[in-house]
Amino acid sequence: SFRLNLTALSFLAVFVGMFLIYNTMLFTVIHRRKQLGILRCLGVTPKQIMSTALLEALTLGVLGALLGLALGIVLAQYTTQAVSKTISELYVFLKFDGVTLQPFLLLKAFGFGMLATLAATAVPAFEAASTSAATAVRRSSLESRAGKWAPRFTGLGLAWLFIAFLFYLLSENFWGGLMVALSVGFAAICFTPSLSLWLTQRLSPLSRKYAGQPGLLATRGIRAALSRTAVAIAALMLSLAMLLGMRLMITSFRATIEAWVNHILEGDVYLSASGIATAKWQAKIAPELIAELTQHPEVEAIDLYGVTEFSYRGRPIYLIAISAEVVQERLHFLFSKNEGRENWPRVRAGEVIISETFARRFRKSGGDTLVLATARGPRAFAIADVFIDYSFEQGQVMMDHTTYENNWGPSRANNLGLFLKPGADAKTYIANLRRALAGRYAVRIVSNRELRAEVRRIFDQSFALTNVMQVLTAIVAFVGIISAIMSLLMERTRELGILRAVGMSLAQLRRMVLLESGLMGAIAGAIALPTGSLFALVLVYVINLRTFDWTIALQWEPLAYMQTLGLAVLTALLAAIYPLLRLQKIPIAGAMREE
Repeated sequence: SFRLNLTALSFLAVFVGMFLIYNTMLFTVIHRRKQLGILRCLGVTPKQIMSTALLEALTLGVLGALLGLALGIVLAQYTTQAVSKTISELYVFLKFDGVTLQPFLLLKAFGFGMLATLAATAVPAFEAASTSAATAVRRSSLESRAGKWAPRFTGLGLAWLFIAFLFYLLSENFWGGLMVALSVGFAAICFTPSLSLWLTQRLSPLSRKYAGQPGLLATRGIRAALSRTAVAIAALMLSLAMLLGMRLMITSFRATIEAWVNHILEGDVYLSASGIATAKWQAKIAPELIAELTQHPEVEAIDLYGVTEFSYRGRPIYLIAISAEVVQERLHFLFSKNEGRENWPRVRAGEVIISETFARRFRKSGGDTLVLATARGPRAFAIADVFIDYSFEQGQVMMDHTTYENNWGPSRANNLGLFLKPGADAKTYIANLRRALAGRYAVRIVSNRELRAEVRRIFDQSFALTNVMQVLTAIVAFVGIISAIMSLLMERTRELGILRAVGMSLAQLRRMVLLESGLMGAIAGAIALPTGSLFALVLVYVINLRTFDWTIALQWEPLAYMQTLGLAVLTALLAAIYPLLRLQKIPIAGAMREE
């Protein structure tokens, strides 16, 4: 599951990076359209022009891939350590001895970088080769075609949404869920040109009213250079949508975990067996310690929690032995069918309950029969109900200790939950218990508050790598919009020179560029909000469900939407700073001169 999710995030990051490659190569083609037209007039064939463009991209791709490999090796030192720490906390102890360089993996990454470069360059290279000599010298020909193609892209976006729906219906695995997410992303990209045109038309009167002529020119500038602005908007939009979708998913997951923890961690003190065992659940608490704790006057009840690694239909699961009588009175398990109070007498009588992950993976439900291999041979157990749990994604079968002992031999406890009598001070009891057990038993003693904090820490640690991937994706999108604005200014040098010559001041020119950049960011943010919401739905109800079989209650976070929109505008405005500095150095006469 870790490998699949990290691979999916890597693919999405590279997908956003391909926009940057596309932007760069399209700019080189547009910037040299007149040169290309002259070359076509001199007899250079379209095939030669396309080969030149691809070779240039391939050269840049080789340099970029080599730098990417070097940076990847450096980042792997951090990421591998973070992942191994999380796996050690949740599953099995891993000792991190450093990153091992694998030539095949490096070669695969390099080859994927080359493939992404060529794929992102294909359209600009085709554009360079297919343009006739007569139209190559006219920038307007490209933009008129971009405007005509916008409705067709909208139709293509609807087709991608339909494809996403088909993948959702016809697939049940992780990769099908990933294809749903990618199809949604492609749909949002295809909708971007038409939405950009529509939004700029609606914003044009407001821009003119509050910013004057520079505001009107800013909205027209976005529409006039749609082939460039739409790509930059789409790259920023996709990055922001990913950030919003991941944030909503993580927020929802955290809220779900918090609610679950509040129901199942209601003891005052928790003890867990510790040791140097490789597997997390091999260490057990000594029966003598349990007997000693039972005699403590402050202790009212003890829940014995025992975990046994097991196999069902060739797949790993866990058998969980609990003190059903204690759980019935003091914990509040969440069940799929009912409140659960009537389930515990059935569990005490020999029936079992199964986790939601087990039920989904093996298609079982309450009322079914479960056949398990016991010490006395196969035996059928009645399933009382399905309970909600997030501690094991492999699936678990829970039963009373008596049921376990009757079928698999002596039960054991890995964890203890102590319920103190009313009036007992948990903090004082823990301090005294630690002193009393020091040097005698290898156990870890924590309070209810400490254990809940530990759950939150592990949760945040599990998503630390996801946050890194999000930051890297945002940086790529930021660089992309800087390059787009720089490209637009360079392409419109003569236009800007004419505006200065007819009386536009440098302050008005700055205002126009800032407005244009800010509007591009606002449009990207506006499209990112519904796209990010769709991503969140796919992550929660498709990808997460198919990967871990966990049901998460989606939480809509208004602050996340406001921050996403604000981040979009801020990113675009920051991206305009360097182009604005370059703008001051443009000489009017030199800008208007044309060969």
